[in-house]
Amino acid sequence: MDKQQLEYVANLSRLHLGNDEEDLFLEQLQKVFIYMEKINALDTDKVIATYNTTDANNVFREDVVIPSLSEEKALQNAPIQNKHFFKVQQVLD
Repeated sequence: MDKQQLEYVANLSRLHLGNDEEDLFLEQLQKVFIYMEKINALDTDKVIATYNTTDANNVFREDVVIPSLSEEKALQNAPIQNKHFFKVQQVLD
């Protein structure tokens, strides 16, 4: 990564970097890219992908259909109704 690319990325990220910060970040990013090249050079064809580092499983309840509120009961406390719906003040133009 060169200074021009760093300035481009900083602009996209809405970061305003001083000269000292640009030099520091450029040095740090170059080290990151060098490390990534080392990792990319490794043969990972036989490595099984790790999706989760723990044996925890999600526990979901069974999806059971139950009766819900009737339209009449749901709208009974609505200050303003419009046919089958709650009527609210307009918030966007």
